[in-house]
Amino acid sequence: MSNADQPPAASLPQTGDAATKLRQGSILPKSVLERLNLTKFRRDEDPVLVVISHDCDLIRPPETEPMIELIPGHSKDELKDGYTNGQSPRTLHLNYVQNGAKKVLELSAPRQNASG
Repeated sequence: MSNADQPPAASLPQTGDAATKLRQGSILPKSVLERLNLTKFRRDEDPVLVVISHDCDLIRPPETEPMIELIPGHSKDELKDGYTNGQSPRTLHLNYVQNGAKKVLELSAPRQNASG
């Protein structure tokens, strides 16, 4: 998926106790991804949605804080050093473990169109 096709950070309505189990940095399971209406994101072969809401907002009741903020990413085959530790202003690679398997997550800032 190119950056031009990548959706911006999304929001997910909080429902009941589900949000209290989430923490900032949680990766949503594929069962949740399938229920969300993010058509551009679904084209990715191995989509990943990461919770970016602050923990203090996640523990509030849905009436107080009704939305959970998410950032889309996708799995990569290998970690590239130029994209680690904040070395790139637009792309970040992180190691993570999901279901016992080691993976690399790529998060990218959407490209902006400049006009002048």
